[in-house]
Amino acid sequence: MYLYLLMGMVKRYIFEVQETLMLILRQPVDKEMLHRFRVQVKKMKAIWAIHPIGNGIAFSRSFPNISKLYSLAAFVRDKQMVLTCLELLHAFSQYPELKKNIQSRTKKHQKKFIEKLKLRHTKFGVSEENRLFSAFFKVASGTLIRQNRIAFRNLTINMLSLEKGKNPDELHKLRRQCKYLLFQCDAFHTVGSHKGTGLKKESLDHLQNQLGTWHDWWNTLEWLNNLETKEKKTLPLTSLRGKAAKKEELLRREVLKDIQTILHDINMQPAI
Repeated sequence: MYLYLLMGMVKRYIFEVQETLMLILRQPVDKEMLHRFRVQVKKMKAIWAIHPIGNGIAFSRSFPNISKLYSLAAFVRDKQMVLTCLELLHAFSQYPELKKNIQSRTKKHQKKFIEKLKLRHTKFGVSEENRLFSAFFKVASGTLIRQNRIAFRNLTINMLSLEKGKNPDELHKLRRQCKYLLFQCDAFHTVGSHKGTGLKKESLDHLQNQLGTWHDWWNTLEWLNNLETKEKKTLPLTSLRGKAAKKEELLRREVLKDIQTILHDINMQPAI
């Protein structure tokens, strides 16, 4: 009976996500639309990660049209966040050409997203992939999904415990892991702590937000470094890069403190 109710929750969640996804794709393409689209796809990816098949087959392989649109939207979002971060630096206002450079790149990627979305085969492909996604879960084993959920949670805890010396790629993967786990909690109507682990949902949500802010600044720093290498510019990048680097380092330290707090809560949880 429990597994039947569990699968019912997941199917309702999937239906809501897919309905929202299709509605979003009919809206004008702007910053908010692209953000909302990416969130819905992340929710799909989070559930796919614990499906008996999805646990071993990449989302992009099974859902190529949705994945391609997601990648194009990510390029736009990255440039938007680079601009948002740089605009917080006072010195950035002195370099309007740099701002135009970012805006130009953003428009270029946004145009590619719009052109891809307009294609008839893309629209048909997204609809078919939506149908296929639901079909996978209609025949899924509730027992295996429950087991994969527990394994996913335990992997998240393990990733948290290995935080020392993490490089940016590892921190980014940790953020994705935390976000997926939170989406899974929503799908299964899980609230509060994960029983027996000391892993609190609110702490995990705070951490993934902190990781997101850190990653935006790390990505901004990488963009400045790459631009300097590619275009052989030293000004204004030297000044901006130094300020961005300080901000990134400060945020990374805050992230590591938050991880230590979560690990403390986990270690304080008595075994059951």
